[in-house]
Amino acid sequence: MFYIFEMANNHNGSVEHAKKIIDEFSKLAKKNNINAGIKLQFRNLDTFIHPEYKNSDLKFVKRFNSTKLSKEQFKEIVEHIKASGMTPIATPFDNESIPLFDQMDIPIIKIASCSVDDWPLLKEVSSKNRKIIISTAGADFSTLKKVYALMKSKDRDFAFMHCVGEYPTPIENSNLKRIKKLQRAFPDIEIGFSTHESPEQETMTPIAVAMGCTIVEKHVAVETETIKKNLYSNTPEQMQETVKKVNTVL
Repeated sequence: MFYIFEMANNHNGSVEHAKKIIDEFSKLAKKNNINAGIKLQFRNLDTFIHPEYKNSDLKFVKRFNSTKLSKEQFKEIVEHIKASGMTPIATPFDNESIPLFDQMDIPIIKIASCSVDDWPLLKEVSSKNRKIIISTAGADFSTLKKVYALMKSKDRDFAFMHCVGEYPTPIENSNLKRIKKLQRAFPDIEIGFSTHESPEQETMTPIAVAMGCTIVEKHVAVETETIKKNLYSNTPEQMQETVKKVNTVL
């Protein structure tokens, strides 16, 4: 059983706050004796954002710009993850970010569901001898079979994650029956569950684990007087409740 704690941009552009998140979730992992990793997101913002939109008021452009970190800052965060006893993981959203995995010695590559049919990205990622975890969201099975064939052709260790691309995801939209469809279609790889449900709702994670998911991904955050989390991120206390419930079905 492997937990992915998705930090995303919840570091708020601060190395110190990133370290605080790492420290809090490292305590949680050690307390519960669980195998866990902290996930980051890599984007080369100089080329990722179209020149005409670099200074726009679009929600995500503003978020990316306001939380921007340098390569040196990411490296410091990655080293802190390693020192914490957890595994560093990252999602490359562009090909320009892929070299960072070698430069920072990051052992796991996570492909976001929005990139599941980004063939230039997938082909370059498949050349890396890393564990590759791929979120599937709304991808049809013909696309997933092509991704599966690509990864198999390179003899990669890879997994598919069921998820729903709705933030937050109402639990009635969890579509957990797709887990069984993924297991039947791809019986020789791990299937996991990447969830964006609100921590204020009943978690679907124990059900997914009971159905056979061996990887679980949740967005995580630590709140301060000035930094508040989004509606689908989990505080350490909320994540502790999920781990407790998962343990009842293991």
